[in-house]
Amino acid sequence: MALFWFWLYAIYSLVTRGDVLGPAAPGTKWPLWARLIILMVIYQAAAWPACTPMRRSMSYAFGGPYHGSVAAFGTDC
Repeated sequence: MALFWFWLYAIYSLVTRGDVLGPAAPGTKWPLWARLIILMVIYQAAAWPACTPMRRSMSYAFGGPYHGSVAAFGTDC
């Protein structure tokens, strides 16, 4: 959950100030859309290892892999 909130803060910081965790590197002229995509890829790479065990434990807790409440949220993380 902390990773998600940090990711939201990073996007907010990037859009409003143009940097994440400090000043932007000098001479770096990346467009905003490219920096946002890079942030999304980094977040997905960091959050992916927690995705499968979390989904599996939720599935077993609510009655198996085909239970209705789990199937509603059964998309990829």
